[in-house]
Amino acid sequence: MFDGWCAAQGVDPLELPIDRLCNLTYWFLVRNADEKRRAEIDARLEDVPAGEDLEGVESAWSAEAEMAAFTQASRAASSAAT
Repeated sequence: MFDGWCAAQGVDPLELPIDRLCNLTYWFLVRNADEKRRAEIDARLEDVPAGEDLEGVESAWSAEAEMAAFTQASRAASSAAT
């Protein structure tokens, strides 16, 4: 379904940067979910896989990581505009 939807929208998921592919995949997962189902999906995505130790690993959702991503996107947009 995901690939068919992408094809219908003119999107090649294999051409997207990984962060954009993840965002699109997440949107596709939750687009019709009610609040309870979305919370369940979010909880599963935030779960640490069994046997993984993420202590000391910076979260992709930290304020610092989000600001770094925003800064990178802003620079890329500025470069593309010139």
